[in-house]
Amino acid sequence: MMFYSNFFSKKIFKPLFFLLLFSLYPSVETFAKSLHSQEIFEFSSTQKLFKLLEKEDLRSYLFSKNSFELGEDLEISGGMKSKGKAILFSFFIPGSGHLYAESKTKGKMFLGVEAGLWLSFLAFRTYGSWLKKDYKNYAVLHAKVNLEGKFENEDFFEDLAAYLSRDEYNQFVRLYEGIDSPLYPEDDFWNWEWDSQSSLKKYREIRNRKRKAYRKALYMVGLSLANRVISAIDAVREVKKFNRKKIFGKSFSDIRLSANPLGKNPYIKIVFQKNF
Repeated sequence: MMFYSNFFSKKIFKPLFFLLLFSLYPSVETFAKSLHSQEIFEFSSTQKLFKLLEKEDLRSYLFSKNSFELGEDLEISGGMKSKGKAILFSFFIPGSGHLYAESKTKGKMFLGVEAGLWLSFLAFRTYGSWLKKDYKNYAVLHAKVNLEGKFENEDFFEDLAAYLSRDEYNQFVRLYEGIDSPLYPEDDFWNWEWDSQSSLKKYREIRNRKRKAYRKALYMVGLSLANRVISAIDAVREVKKFNRKKIFGKSFSDIRLSANPLGKNPYIKIVFQKNF
Protein backbone atom coordinates (compact mmCIF):
# COMPACT_ATOMS: atom_id res chain seq x y z
CA MET A 1 0.00 0.00 0.00
CA MET A 2 2.83 2.34 0.82
CA PHE A 3 4.44 1.49 -2.55
CA TYR A 4 1.37 2.56 -4.50
CA SER A 5 1.07 5.72 -2.46
CA ASN A 6 4.68 6.71 -3.14
CA PHE A 7 4.39 5.67 -6.75
CA PHE A 8 1.36 7.88 -7.41
CA SER A 9 2.76 10.77 -5.42
CA LYS A 10 6.21 10.80 -7.03
CA LYS A 11 5.92 9.06 -10.40
CA ILE A 12 2.46 10.17 -11.49
CA PHE A 13 1.33 13.24 -9.57
CA LYS A 14 4.43 15.41 -9.99
CA PRO A 15 4.86 14.82 -13.74
CA LEU A 16 1.16 15.43 -14.30
CA PHE A 17 1.31 18.56 -12.19
CA PHE A 18 4.23 19.98 -14.12
CA LEU A 19 2.67 19.01 -17.43
CA LEU A 20 -0.41 20.94 -16.37
CA LEU A 21 1.74 23.97 -15.65
CA PHE A 22 3.53 23.48 -18.94
CA SER A 23 0.15 23.46 -20.72
CA LEU A 24 -0.45 26.94 -19.31
CA TYR A 25 2.50 28.24 -21.34
CA PRO A 26 0.32 29.89 -24.10
CA SER A 27 -1.61 31.83 -21.45
CA VAL A 28 1.59 32.83 -19.69
CA GLU A 29 3.14 33.80 -22.99
CA THR A 30 0.13 35.99 -23.85
CA PHE A 31 0.30 37.56 -20.43
CA ALA A 32 4.02 38.19 -20.77
CA LYS A 33 3.62 39.89 -24.11
CA SER A 34 1.01 42.17 -22.59
CA LEU A 35 3.53 43.26 -19.98
CA HIS A 36 5.99 46.05 -20.67
CA SER A 37 9.50 45.64 -19.37
CA GLN A 38 13.05 46.52 -20.10
CA GLU A 39 14.26 44.20 -17.34
CA ILE A 40 14.93 40.44 -17.34
CA PHE A 41 12.54 38.46 -15.17
CA GLU A 42 13.42 34.85 -14.39
CA PHE A 43 11.30 32.43 -12.41
CA SER A 44 13.78 29.63 -11.83
CA SER A 45 11.71 27.80 -9.25
CA THR A 46 8.11 26.76 -8.91
CA GLN A 47 7.83 28.81 -5.72
CA LYS A 48 8.42 32.10 -7.54
CA LEU A 49 6.04 31.13 -10.30
CA PHE A 50 3.31 30.16 -7.86
CA LYS A 51 3.69 33.47 -6.07
CA LEU A 52 2.83 35.26 -9.30
CA LEU A 53 0.16 32.78 -10.42
CA GLU A 54 -1.62 33.01 -7.05
CA LYS A 55 -3.18 36.27 -8.23
CA GLU A 56 -6.76 35.59 -9.28
CA ASP A 57 -6.51 37.85 -12.28
CA LEU A 58 -2.98 38.91 -13.26
CA ARG A 59 -4.03 41.63 -15.69
CA SER A 60 -6.52 43.22 -13.28
CA TYR A 61 -3.88 43.01 -10.55
CA LEU A 62 -1.28 44.74 -12.66
CA PHE A 63 -3.54 47.51 -13.87
CA SER A 64 -5.66 48.09 -10.78
CA LYS A 65 -5.24 51.13 -8.56
CA ASN A 66 -2.73 49.13 -6.50
CA SER A 67 -0.89 47.79 -9.52
CA PHE A 68 2.30 49.60 -8.68
CA GLU A 69 2.79 47.37 -5.67
CA LEU A 70 4.26 44.94 -8.20
CA GLY A 71 6.81 47.60 -9.07
CA GLU A 72 8.08 47.37 -5.51
CA ASP A 73 8.33 43.56 -5.84
CA LEU A 74 10.43 44.01 -8.97
CA GLU A 75 12.54 46.65 -7.22
CA ILE A 76 11.77 49.32 -9.80
CA SER A 77 11.26 52.79 -8.41
CA GLY A 78 11.74 56.49 -9.11
CA GLY A 79 10.47 58.80 -11.80
CA MET A 80 6.77 58.19 -11.17
CA LYS A 81 4.20 60.87 -12.06
CA SER A 82 1.47 62.10 -9.71
CA LYS A 83 -2.17 61.90 -10.80
CA GLY A 84 -3.01 64.74 -8.40
CA LYS A 85 -0.51 67.06 -10.02
CA ALA A 86 -1.79 66.16 -13.48
CA ILE A 87 -5.35 67.06 -12.44
CA LEU A 88 -4.21 70.34 -10.86
CA PHE A 89 -2.18 71.35 -13.90
CA SER A 90 -5.04 70.47 -16.25
CA PHE A 91 -7.56 72.58 -14.33
CA PHE A 92 -5.28 75.61 -14.48
CA ILE A 93 -4.12 75.14 -18.08
CA PRO A 94 -5.69 72.29 -20.10
CA GLY A 95 -2.94 70.26 -21.72
CA SER A 96 -0.30 71.04 -19.11
CA GLY A 97 -1.22 67.83 -17.27
CA HIS A 98 -0.49 65.88 -20.46
CA LEU A 99 2.84 67.64 -20.90
CA TYR A 100 3.62 66.73 -17.29
CA ALA A 101 2.83 63.09 -18.17
CA GLU A 102 5.06 63.45 -21.26
CA SER A 103 2.13 63.05 -23.65
CA LYS A 104 3.15 65.97 -25.84
CA THR A 105 0.75 65.40 -28.75
CA LYS A 106 -2.36 65.38 -26.58
CA GLY A 107 -0.97 68.22 -24.48
CA LYS A 108 -0.58 70.42 -27.52
CA MET A 109 -4.06 69.44 -28.70
CA PHE A 110 -5.74 70.47 -25.43
CA LEU A 111 -3.68 73.67 -25.27
CA GLY A 112 -4.73 74.47 -28.84
CA VAL A 113 -8.39 73.87 -28.06
CA GLU A 114 -8.15 76.09 -24.97
CA ALA A 115 -6.45 78.87 -26.91
CA GLY A 116 -9.09 78.60 -29.64
CA LEU A 117 -11.93 78.83 -27.13
CA TRP A 118 -10.56 81.98 -25.48
CA LEU A 119 -9.82 83.59 -28.83
CA SER A 120 -13.42 82.82 -29.81
CA PHE A 121 -14.63 84.33 -26.54
CA LEU A 122 -12.73 87.54 -27.21
CA ALA A 123 -13.95 87.61 -30.80
CA PHE A 124 -17.63 87.24 -29.81
CA ARG A 125 -17.34 89.82 -27.04
CA THR A 126 -15.66 92.29 -29.38
CA TYR A 127 -18.25 91.69 -32.09
CA GLY A 128 -21.04 92.15 -29.53
CA SER A 129 -19.53 95.46 -28.39
CA TRP A 130 -19.42 96.68 -31.99
CA LEU A 131 -23.07 95.77 -32.48
CA LYS A 132 -23.97 97.53 -29.24
CA LYS A 133 -22.48 100.77 -30.57
CA ASP A 134 -24.11 100.17 -33.96
CA TYR A 135 -27.70 99.89 -32.70
CA LYS A 136 -27.30 102.95 -30.47
CA ASN A 137 -25.92 105.03 -33.32
CA TYR A 138 -28.68 103.64 -35.52
CA ALA A 139 -31.24 104.90 -32.98
CA VAL A 140 -29.70 108.38 -33.18
CA LEU A 141 -30.11 108.41 -36.97
CA HIS A 142 -33.61 106.88 -37.25
CA ALA A 143 -35.31 107.69 -33.92
CA LYS A 144 -33.68 111.07 -33.11
CA VAL A 145 -32.35 109.76 -29.77
CA ASN A 146 -30.17 111.97 -27.60
CA LEU A 147 -27.41 109.65 -26.29
CA GLU A 148 -26.15 112.05 -23.65
CA GLY A 149 -26.23 110.32 -20.27
CA LYS A 150 -28.04 107.28 -21.68
CA PHE A 151 -25.34 105.20 -23.40
CA GLU A 152 -25.23 102.61 -20.60
CA ASN A 153 -28.97 102.80 -19.83
CA GLU A 154 -30.04 99.45 -21.30
CA ASP A 155 -33.62 99.79 -20.06
CA PHE A 156 -34.04 102.87 -22.23
CA PHE A 157 -32.75 101.10 -25.34
CA GLU A 158 -34.96 98.12 -24.52
CA ASP A 159 -37.99 100.41 -24.57
CA LEU A 160 -36.86 101.79 -27.92
CA ALA A 161 -37.11 98.27 -29.34
CA ALA A 162 -40.71 97.84 -28.10
CA TYR A 163 -42.40 101.17 -28.92
CA LEU A 164 -42.44 103.47 -31.91
CA SER A 165 -42.18 106.62 -29.76
CA ARG A 166 -41.94 107.95 -26.24
CA ASP A 167 -45.58 109.05 -26.36
CA GLU A 168 -46.70 105.55 -27.33
CA TYR A 169 -44.71 104.10 -24.42
CA ASN A 170 -46.28 106.54 -21.92
CA GLN A 171 -49.81 105.81 -23.19
CA PHE A 172 -49.38 102.01 -22.80
CA VAL A 173 -47.89 102.39 -19.32
CA ARG A 174 -50.79 104.63 -18.16
CA LEU A 175 -53.33 102.19 -19.64
CA TYR A 176 -51.91 98.92 -18.26
CA GLU A 177 -49.95 99.96 -15.16
CA GLY A 178 -51.89 102.99 -13.90
CA ILE A 179 -51.45 106.71 -13.77
CA ASP A 180 -48.95 106.56 -10.93
CA SER A 181 -46.49 104.42 -12.94
CA PRO A 182 -43.13 106.05 -13.81
CA LEU A 183 -43.17 107.71 -17.24
CA TYR A 184 -40.58 109.34 -19.47
CA PRO A 185 -40.64 113.15 -19.10
CA GLU A 186 -42.17 114.94 -22.08
CA ASP A 187 -39.07 116.83 -23.14
CA ASP A 188 -36.49 116.53 -25.92
CA PHE A 189 -33.92 114.81 -23.71
CA TRP A 190 -36.05 111.63 -23.38
CA ASN A 191 -37.87 111.87 -26.66
CA TRP A 192 -37.68 109.30 -29.49
CA GLU A 193 -39.78 108.54 -32.54
CA TRP A 194 -38.90 105.98 -35.21
CA ASP A 195 -39.12 107.19 -38.79
CA SER A 196 -40.62 103.86 -39.97
CA GLN A 197 -41.53 100.33 -38.91
CA SER A 198 -38.70 98.97 -41.07
CA SER A 199 -36.17 101.07 -39.13
CA LEU A 200 -37.53 99.74 -35.85
CA LYS A 201 -37.29 96.18 -37.23
CA LYS A 202 -33.68 96.76 -38.27
CA TYR A 203 -32.86 98.14 -34.83
CA ARG A 204 -34.30 94.98 -33.23
CA GLU A 205 -32.25 92.77 -35.55
CA ILE A 206 -29.01 94.51 -34.58
CA ARG A 207 -29.83 94.11 -30.88
CA ASN A 208 -30.63 90.42 -31.37
CA ARG A 209 -27.30 89.87 -33.11
CA LYS A 210 -25.59 91.53 -30.17
CA ARG A 211 -27.36 89.21 -27.72
CA LYS A 212 -26.38 86.15 -29.76
CA ALA A 213 -22.74 87.25 -29.86
CA TYR A 214 -22.64 87.68 -26.06
CA ARG A 215 -24.43 84.37 -25.60
CA LYS A 216 -21.86 82.59 -27.79
CA ALA A 217 -19.07 84.20 -25.77
CA LEU A 218 -20.66 82.69 -22.66
CA TYR A 219 -20.78 79.29 -24.41
CA MET A 220 -17.02 79.54 -24.97
CA VAL A 221 -16.53 79.92 -21.20
CA GLY A 222 -18.65 76.81 -20.62
CA LEU A 223 -16.70 74.86 -23.22
CA SER A 224 -13.47 75.99 -21.61
CA LEU A 225 -14.63 74.54 -18.29
CA ALA A 226 -15.60 71.30 -20.05
CA ASN A 227 -12.18 71.24 -21.72
CA ARG A 228 -10.55 71.43 -18.30
CA VAL A 229 -12.58 68.51 -16.96
CA ILE A 230 -11.92 66.34 -20.02
CA SER A 231 -8.24 67.29 -19.98
CA ALA A 232 -7.92 66.37 -16.30
CA ILE A 233 -9.60 62.97 -16.81
CA ASP A 234 -7.45 62.15 -19.82
CA ALA A 235 -4.29 63.42 -18.10
CA VAL A 236 -4.87 60.88 -15.31
CA ARG A 237 -5.02 58.14 -17.95
CA GLU A 238 -1.77 59.37 -19.47
CA VAL A 239 -0.09 59.41 -16.04
CA LYS A 240 -1.18 55.79 -15.53
CA LYS A 241 0.28 54.87 -18.93
CA PHE A 242 3.52 56.67 -18.13
CA ASN A 243 3.87 54.93 -14.76
CA ARG A 244 3.17 51.52 -16.31
CA LYS A 245 5.86 52.13 -18.90
CA LYS A 246 8.20 53.28 -16.16
CA ILE A 247 7.68 50.01 -14.34
CA PHE A 248 7.43 47.60 -17.23
CA GLY A 249 9.24 49.38 -20.06
CA LYS A 250 8.13 48.88 -23.65
CA SER A 251 7.80 45.17 -24.37
CA PHE A 252 9.30 41.75 -24.01
CA SER A 253 11.16 40.72 -27.12
CA ASP A 254 12.10 37.20 -25.99
CA ILE A 255 10.12 34.63 -24.01
CA ARG A 256 11.55 31.23 -23.17
CA LEU A 257 10.11 28.33 -21.22
CA SER A 258 11.99 25.27 -19.99
CA ALA A 259 10.94 22.52 -17.59
CA ASN A 260 12.19 19.24 -16.16
CA PRO A 261 9.23 17.66 -14.31
CA LEU A 262 10.75 14.14 -14.22
CA GLY A 263 14.22 14.96 -12.85
CA LYS A 264 15.53 14.57 -9.35
CA ASN A 265 14.87 18.27 -8.68
CA PRO A 266 11.85 19.05 -10.88
CA TYR A 267 11.48 22.65 -11.98
CA ILE A 268 9.81 24.93 -14.48
CA LYS A 269 11.54 28.10 -15.71
CA ILE A 270 10.09 31.04 -17.65
CA VAL A 271 12.39 33.81 -18.84
CA PHE A 272 11.05 37.13 -20.11
CA GLN A 273 13.86 39.11 -21.73
CA LYS A 274 14.13 42.52 -23.37
CA ASN A 275 16.96 42.81 -25.86
CA PHE A 276 18.86 46.11 -25.96
